[in-house]
Amino acid sequence: MGDDFGFSIALHKDYLLIGAPGSNNGYGAAYLYHKNYEGDWVLFKTYENPYSGVFQKYAQKFGYNVALNDQYVVIASPFYNDGNVFIYDFNPDTEDFAHQNTPFKTIDVRELGDVEGCYEVGPNQFGFGFSPFHLIMTNC
Repeated sequence: MGDDFGFSIALHKDYLLIGAPGSNNGYGAAYLYHKNYEGDWVLFKTYENPYSGVFQKYAQKFGYNVALNDQYVVIASPFYNDGNVFIYDFNPDTEDFAHQNTPFKTIDVRELGDVEGCYEVGPNQFGFGFSPFHLIMTNC
């Protein structure tokens, strides 16, 4: 099985998030690139599956779907239990997120009922839809 690098992608300003759900024997990973002043894409951060040490019979596919905006990096892992969405802080203006290795929120799709809706994080809200095939993020 290959890494499936590029299976999912999300572009926001000068940042490109690339999912590789086949990486690490199917546990998955995602890679954040930044476009520098010369116009080259440089690897900025690697997101590893936080549950890669958890035994499961099947691959978890972290990075199957990815999304990002001015506030969050969102990475889906549809085959961990009933599926999880991992949410990381993202602030392209300060780049403080570069040192965060664990998500500040993990959402089990069972929490969502119909697997879509608004979720509040601090003073901000964002909405998303998640299925094994789609991850959509929007403002509420």
